[in-house]
Amino acid sequence: MFNCAKFPSDRHTALAAHLGALAASARFTNASVRLAETGFSVDVDPGEPRIAPLNFGDGQGSAARAMEEDAAGLQGATTHFISCTGGTPRSSGRGSLISNASSGSDGPEDGVQRTGYTCTTSDGVRLHLVRGFCAAAAAARPRGHPVMLVPGLASSAEATFDVVPRLSLFGHLARQGYDVWLVDLRGNGKSGAPDVRPLSEGWCVDDHLFRDMPSAVELILRETGAEQLHWIGHSMGGMLATGALSMQGPLAQTVRSVVMLGSGCYGAGSWYSLLKPLVLGLCCFGFPGGVAGATIGKLAGTWASLAVMEAVFYWRSNTEVDVARRLMSTAFRFIPRGLVYQFLASIATDGGLTTADGRMQYCDPKVLRHVTTPVLGVTGDWDLFCPPAGGLKTVQQFGGDARRFIFVGPGYGTAKDHCGHFDVICGRNARSEVWPYVTSFLEEHDNPIIVGVADVVPSEGDMEALGRAAAAGARPAQCVGSCGARA
Repeated sequence: MFNCAKFPSDRHTALAAHLGALAASARFTNASVRLAETGFSVDVDPGEPRIAPLNFGDGQGSAARAMEEDAAGLQGATTHFISCTGGTPRSSGRGSLISNASSGSDGPEDGVQRTGYTCTTSDGVRLHLVRGFCAAAAAARPRGHPVMLVPGLASSAEATFDVVPRLSLFGHLARQGYDVWLVDLRGNGKSGAPDVRPLSEGWCVDDHLFRDMPSAVELILRETGAEQLHWIGHSMGGMLATGALSMQGPLAQTVRSVVMLGSGCYGAGSWYSLLKPLVLGLCCFGFPGGVAGATIGKLAGTWASLAVMEAVFYWRSNTEVDVARRLMSTAFRFIPRGLVYQFLASIATDGGLTTADGRMQYCDPKVLRHVTTPVLGVTGDWDLFCPPAGGLKTVQQFGGDARRFIFVGPGYGTAKDHCGHFDVICGRNARSEVWPYVTSFLEEHDNPIIVGVADVVPSEGDMEALGRAAAAGARPAQCVGSCGARA
């Protein structure tokens, strides 16, 4: 069954109840019509919401306020300020401490200890990673698996997930107790890049999948001692996760769950597919993404702002000016021709993104129908890079019942304003409209699945009973949680 999660905030309580009533009477709202048209049933649970009613703000305010809100979402933690210093994660000691303050702002400390790491790919490219850890949060709610944040095409991980303290998904997840890692892919952020000769292809998406990701994942698992990780990818970062699972190799075995934010392997209707000849011409020698982004960022919020160009990346009224300026000024670097050409060669076709030689689909239905790895897709209604239809189609290819997709936008009853490509992460209302879905999904799939029961969410009483049974040497035959097992 395809699950449409219940809305977590108080202002959506009435809407959630309305959806439940309509589902019971086999009628649909504007939001569920779009889901019903895909052939999936819509599961709107009339009971307790799957997403815990955390205390999320509206995206406004200081980093200290953000920390208080995150603390309120931790079981066993107070609603007061949590100091996340004074502890260190498991580590080989090879990382270098960056700071305890958010790298995205000169504002107050956000309580997350940041440590820089490097690793080298099989072809000798140096990759830069940043580890985020909050000792108090980790002690209050121990987590089972680290979280890896992978940015999109030609994007910096820091600018994407850690742009400013109040809208840092990186910092938020660390304050929820997770061991969080930012990954800069080759040529992006602070990572190195291969030598690109004039008129050469440079690197392509395949280099990120087959060379960058294995090296980054190996480092994360070695440093944390975990066997699997949660993969959160924005745009191309989510496509890489789908590609890894389609390959079904060693990399796929390390993936605990996948969250695709503004991502999908089918790009029909995207701005670049509609303007393909123009884009190919502009990128025949590569494209100076850093220069173009910095220009857009410098003019953002002024009378001379490039509104049409901004709309490609975010919905303007849903993005605060300081966030837009920092995002556009620091996110992008040079985009090689090979990267652009691989995308444009296949992304808008019926089969979606393929390898450069065309032999493998990044979203292979024949393989993914047998993959039961939990996957969550979240896409904004105004995403011109990864249209919502392409994101939904990608999630549809997965097997199992742990697949979900969220349309974000006022027309679906899930947002107050339209949502663009980056808005799902650092939009004005991302803290209340998107992040709760992500944190709930991670929590649901972070702990080991009980033997013999598929995808159970046990209650506290169930867990206590299991503990007593384990202490007595017994092996419980069945455990059905408060939400029950899903068929």
